[in-house]
Amino acid sequence: MNYKIDWILVIALASGFAFILIGFNYSINIYDEGIVVYGAERVANGDFPYRDFWTLYPPGIYYFWAFFLKIFGWNLVTFRIINIILYLGCAALAYIITKKICNRIYALIPFSLIVVWNGGFPMNGRALLPALLFSLLSIFLIMKTKNNPKKYIYFLSGLSAGVVTLFRHDTGIYLLICSTVFLIFSYKRDKLKFSMAVIKSIFILLSGWLSIVIPVGIYFLFKIEFSELYNQLFYAPLFVFRQTRTLPFPNPLNIFEYIKNYDFKQVYVILWESFVFYLPLICYLLLFVRMLIIRGADNFRKNHLLLTLTGLIFYLHALVRPDTEHLTPAIFLFSIIITVLFFQMSYSLNKKMAFSILMILIISFPLLRKIHNSSVLLRGQQVYLMDLPKAKNIYDSDAWLSNYQEAIIYIRGKVPENGKIFSGCLRHDIISRNDVMFYFLSGRHSATKYHELHPGIATTEKIQAEIIGELEKNKVVYIVLTDINQPKNMEIGSRLLDEYVFNHFKTEKIFGIYHILKKCD
Repeated sequence: MNYKIDWILVIALASGFAFILIGFNYSINIYDEGIVVYGAERVANGDFPYRDFWTLYPPGIYYFWAFFLKIFGWNLVTFRIINIILYLGCAALAYIITKKICNRIYALIPFSLIVVWNGGFPMNGRALLPALLFSLLSIFLIMKTKNNPKKYIYFLSGLSAGVVTLFRHDTGIYLLICSTVFLIFSYKRDKLKFSMAVIKSIFILLSGWLSIVIPVGIYFLFKIEFSELYNQLFYAPLFVFRQTRTLPFPNPLNIFEYIKNYDFKQVYVILWESFVFYLPLICYLLLFVRMLIIRGADNFRKNHLLLTLTGLIFYLHALVRPDTEHLTPAIFLFSIIITVLFFQMSYSLNKKMAFSILMILIISFPLLRKIHNSSVLLRGQQVYLMDLPKAKNIYDSDAWLSNYQEAIIYIRGKVPENGKIFSGCLRHDIISRNDVMFYFLSGRHSATKYHELHPGIATTEKIQAEIIGELEKNKVVYIVLTDINQPKNMEIGSRLLDEYVFNHFKTEKIFGIYHILKKCD
């Protein structure tokens, strides 16, 4: 079969890559980005997640990055370029799915929105990114079965959902359910063959999913105790994470507080965040109404159903932490859905203008952030450039980056390569995050299983006692405590670790917010 090259997509990919590449090396996320790159490094060195280090993430994210970074190099520039490729993969699949329902020109709308959104809110290393990529691939394949109901396509769609499960186990399961619902509604109920055809297609779909999940599950059950897997993959995300990480929904009424202080920049941010948070939900409601109204356009209704159900999956993820990062996957699906909706409506001038304004409003903030971060080098501001082996040419206009590099260089000079350190906070009874990236950039490994200090876990007396035991066992001489602003409304936990640090370590050097402490003789 001959496939024609879609030159519009090729040009869009090249343009998108160039756009995202500008300023892609701006600043560092010391927590989320650090969790992924350092976790991957530990896996590459033979450690097992859940057994050798604590984590909420499914294993796929660590083995994925361990594989690619071991091939292309352990540095943040390589890491971020691969992330750009993942983003463009999501944008390309959004383009292909939209083109299948609409046409090429309309398919450029979700593609462009995804690219601009990434420019303003990069999700470097997040597990949701590869999960979203394979979710879109699974959606594309399952939609393809309407015109090409071959067995291997059902299997490949289930296989893709299985891969999603390795990155986000809840998403993979929900995606499988959505695909099953889609298949049920894809068959006409007036045929006698309905039951067997549906059962057969669902069985093949499920076989693809199980062919990924079962081998991986058995492998980890042999390597790691079931209690550790359960506590870190299910109990902690369902209960601890929700209790300690939940954020309030965006409230547009909060603008009045900032209007009084003439802080119109913050007014804009609040209004924009509220707008993009509630807009997808409104779109889904409109889509359900559209499905009820349309009669005789069966394919449109089925596509609506699949896209809406999948979009709701990602939207539900954002309800626990309704910020731009966690809303990203929902926005990606929303961009496809809203484009399809507009394509099916009558082409009046007013509707075109309304749609255009809607898209401009959505991309306005990420575009402004992209321009701000990328233009730092052109505005004549003081720029701090990193020159570490794993972070060459990472820049920021904030002086903290200079202090950060000095602290890392200091530790590298004091602690041998085979030595271990601990990266913590000035207070461990209240924790929102710690600097996990410090381990990766310094090349000095964590002395404890808990390189990621999670509230509700590392704030408990039991875990702090375990951390102290590991610090003593590994004879840690240097620790790094970061003065990170912690939320005031967080529950206060144990002070056992703080008391241990106070009694056994003393401050040797301070670099901005980084306090280097040495073990007392």
